[in-house]
Amino acid sequence: MMRSKIIRMSSLLLDADTIIFFHQFGVWDKIVEKNDIHLTSIIAHEANFFYDGNGEKQPIDLATLIDEDKIAEHSVNLEDLVAFTNKFDSVFQAEFHEGEKEALAFLAENSDEFLFCTCDKAAIIALALLGLGNCGISYERVLQRSGLTKSLSRKHTEASFQKNLDKGKVMRIQN
Repeated sequence: MMRSKIIRMSSLLLDADTIIFFHQFGVWDKIVEKNDIHLTSIIAHEANFFYDGNGEKQPIDLATLIDEDKIAEHSVNLEDLVAFTNKFDSVFQAEFHEGEKEALAFLAENSDEFLFCTCDKAAIIALALLGLGNCGISYERVLQRSGLTKSLSRKHTEASFQKNLDKGKVMRIQN
């Protein structure tokens, strides 16, 4: 009998939006403590600040965490990134950011090792288009599995994540 590999909750590949939201909600340190955090290079350089509850710009220091081996950074070479991006039509390509493209390209090659957390609609739809819906996890689920609870806006919820996965599944069938 063939067993499917169990993905540890701790192997999280994060999008820039989730890093920013974890900082805004004041839970970033707990997320890093409870999970094995992975970022792609573009995201590691995109997510460099957030606005706090007072509207003040606050720095995000991912470089130090990477240097201290508290989070891991991965990259995708340019040829692979271009080849991956070309899997999508130009209209859909414009809907998601370079960091998300790199993260999805990396995930496509390492899908048995990571869960990708994003709140971005286009990136979630792309997960389903690639047949990687089972490699995604909502912001809400990451919080829950890390023992944290917060009042969330719709885009952060499991329901929104599943709705966008379902849209992607329909698009995959239709294409």
